[in-house]
Amino acid sequence: ALLVLVRFYAARGDAGRAEEMLEEHIAQDPENGRRIMLLASFLKQSGKPARAFEQMDRALEVDPGLTLARLQRAELALELSGGDPDKVAAAEAEIEAVIAEEPNLPEALFAQAKFLIFRGDYKQAADDLRRVIEESPENSNAHLLLGSALLGDQQTALATSQFLRAVQLDRNNHEAHVQLAGVYLRGGDRQLALDEARELGNRARERLRCGCTLSLIHISEPTRPERIG
Repeated sequence: ALLVLVRFYAARGDAGRAEEMLEEHIAQDPENGRRIMLLASFLKQSGKPARAFEQMDRALEVDPGLTLARLQRAELALELSGGDPDKVAAAEAEIEAVIAEEPNLPEALFAQAKFLIFRGDYKQAADDLRRVIEESPENSNAHLLLGSALLGDQQTALATSQFLRAVQLDRNNHEAHVQLAGVYLRGGDRQLALDEARELGNRARERLRCGCTLSLIHISEPTRPERIG
């Protein structure tokens, strides 16, 4: 019932009330790190990475064993690093520590791939993401990130197929549409680029209304949320 109400208020544009409800949910059990993670994920999807990072820290303070919180905090740290080498290295060390503990954890491989792409190691990133997709073949974001790695490695045709797969799996994957439009435009196919731009335009209003709640569809309080990335 809580998540339904949160999605309802966020879709109406009342993200403040949605956030209040999540804080009230936490207040009922303040030592429950997963509830705090839920708020952090909401803030991340709402375009508030700094506050999301603070809440991931808060979740780990009450429950240091939350592996997904460690990974998501590291991803947020990369986003907030501004390219600072020390900050990037510290965040990457957290990912490496998780992988040392659970070398085949798809969420850890996904997070590591983001850092590899950042450093320009596109081939290793692609290898990691293929392993993620073997485990979660219908994960749109994994296909999107694999497309980004392949594009960085100048494998445009393969990258395009991954972007297409990403939007097939999730028509609301905004970034996949952006990447497709860019690939088509650079390849000289202005009509396909225009089609993607129109698709983005058609979905923009819906994305503004409820994009911030997309992650909540798959996040509640299980041992491991299904959503990666």
